[in-house]
Amino acid sequence: DGKVMLLQKDFLHDIDWLVMKNILGLDKLKDFFFNSDLIGLVDWNNILHMSDIFEGILEEVLPEHTPNKEQIIFFDLADFSERSKEDICKAIELINKFNLHFKAILSLNEVEAVLLYNALYPEVETVDLKLLGQSIYEATSIDVIVIHTLTDSFAWDKNGTSETPSLYVQKPK
Repeated sequence: DGKVMLLQKDFLHDIDWLVMKNILGLDKLKDFFFNSDLIGLVDWNNILHMSDIFEGILEEVLPEHTPNKEQIIFFDLADFSERSKEDICKAIELINKFNLHFKAILSLNEVEAVLLYNALYPEVETVDLKLLGQSIYEATSIDVIVIHTLTDSFAWDKNGTSETPSLYVQKPK
């Protein structure tokens, strides 16, 4: 139920689309996105310009990509409690666009799910976690929404909802 974060994130503030493109090169980025079975775009919260990176990928890499739902793109935004509702909604809008090219999966913990729900439905009271997840799924065009708690994980996709217990250890050693 806890973790130690060993991250010096100051340098992450310097990473943006131009830096990525200049260091890696557009051809290498295209190779990553065109030829990978699984792509992870994570830590959106700690990389201040991650939405710009998402836009750069969408505008400069993916126009030449042949849509392939066998390719999975996985998003974990990380604890975004410090971000504005506008920033959160913009990130979701961009993730929706990745869905046009890949099978998109968004993973959220329980707190993040509530934050996202409140950003998408600012005038609606937070509801039961299963209804909350269904509402998030219906408000986006993301292929799979996953919400994980300490004791369970839930997933929503076009086939419905799945639930499985986690590997929670009451008293870890």
